[in-house]
Amino acid sequence: MTTISSELPAHLDPARRHDVVFFFSAHLSNPNGDPDDDNRPRVNPVTNQGLVTPESYKRKIRDYVLLTRPWMTATERDRNDIFVQSGVLFSQQLTDAYDALSLNASEQGLRLSPAEVESLMDAALPTPFTLHETGVTFDGTLDRRATEQLTRDLRERGVQDALVNRLLDLTRGRKPSKGTKLDNERKTMPYLQRRYFDIRMFGGVLIGENVSAGSTRGPVQFSLIESIDPVDIIEQTVTRVARHKADEKAGGMFGRRALVRFAVYRGHMFVSAPLAGSSGVTPNDLALLYDAMRQAFEHSRSSARPDLRFLRMVIFSHDHPLGRYPAHRLLDSVRVERHTDAPSALEDYTFVLPDPAALPAGVVMTVLE
Repeated sequence: MTTISSELPAHLDPARRHDVVFFFSAHLSNPNGDPDDDNRPRVNPVTNQGLVTPESYKRKIRDYVLLTRPWMTATERDRNDIFVQSGVLFSQQLTDAYDALSLNASEQGLRLSPAEVESLMDAALPTPFTLHETGVTFDGTLDRRATEQLTRDLRERGVQDALVNRLLDLTRGRKPSKGTKLDNERKTMPYLQRRYFDIRMFGGVLIGENVSAGSTRGPVQFSLIESIDPVDIIEQTVTRVARHKADEKAGGMFGRRALVRFAVYRGHMFVSAPLAGSSGVTPNDLALLYDAMRQAFEHSRSSARPDLRFLRMVIFSHDHPLGRYPAHRLLDSVRVERHTDAPSALEDYTFVLPDPAALPAGVVMTVLE
């Protein structure tokens, strides 16, 4: 386990526990549409407060990291790819990881070492087998006599018994043993954490049909983000005049757009030091995370969300990996005071922060805007 650093700024030290409260505003924007409600802004059905899901906010963080990769060094790019991307096959990325680690992906093929491939090049494998540079695949069947002959031929040519048995299992359609699968997962997950920023920070369940990296709980977790007050939703009718089909009625098609008039949203984020240590989080990772949270809205504007503004985050960093004080008490010490019954602008709110000198022993506060 990493130790607390006295040289790093407290909020960038992955060996510390961090409890974070952050705020952003929405003006004539839809910060997170609800697909179960015609993409209207999400709201709490009881209080009518606006909601933004952690998944939506993490999507914007992922997109920002992808956006900044061209400005990273080669080393930084190698560590900061994004696993969860639109249009990218989940299973293909896992298969690529297996290929990079020379692991056996399924019962239809065997991943072999160069020495094992070389030993089979002179073994005259029958037609259902196909030998590749990195392994062997099997597509067909062998009867009992052909299997016995194959076994004799391989052993006569000096192929080791362990490899012979693996080839025979391949002809019988046997899946890798449970122990092999768990071993593959133990090897694959650290590789994915080293390569993908979102796996390293947020974790994931990475289980496919024939390839699997298991699951891991990420050190960074977000709460459901909620507006300070109930939201007013403005609905508009929009018209599309461009026709997609020749027989489409002239005059255009009508649609609906719903926007939040104005609201300030509050969210909480938690960074676990023990999990950060096990997933390989670095100070640079935390710096990139904070930067993504502050800049993501600047690069995700659209007609539905033209004015989302990140306001500030307050980070409480503990001088112990397990923390010195309950998170909810620290987060509750950051208050938002309303000056009017119907707030319509940021000036209608005041953010009240705790006195740094009055914080519990071992806790340091950092404010980023």
